[in-house]
Amino acid sequence: MVCVSKNSLTAEKIFCMLIFSYLEKETEMQSVQGVYFLKKIANEKLATIRFKRMISAQLTCILVPFQCPFDRTFDLVFCKISIPPLCKINPLYDGVIALKVSALKFLEERNIDTAKYQ
Repeated sequence: MVCVSKNSLTAEKIFCMLIFSYLEKETEMQSVQGVYFLKKIANEKLATIRFKRMISAQLTCILVPFQCPFDRTFDLVFCKISIPPLCKINPLYDGVIALKVSALKFLEERNIDTAKYQ
């Protein structure tokens, strides 16, 4: 994977930035602090992403769901089984949702119908 390629996807750039930032700083941190540091770096990188092309904003809107995909309820004959959403436990959930909102705003500024992405 080449991180400096002009045509690479936004997700690939995010992945490269996260891995390289983590590898540079991991030797300075203990393992528990390293996980917290990785979360902090990832959220900072997600917050700095700005969309310049419509295709990357559209791809982000397609790939990131607004609702948690893990919230399921199964009705069996005698009981109902509910699997609670685990997205709030995910440390990157808020950053990824903020990224989707940013992509939707970008598309709305260019008069693109965003109803199909919600």
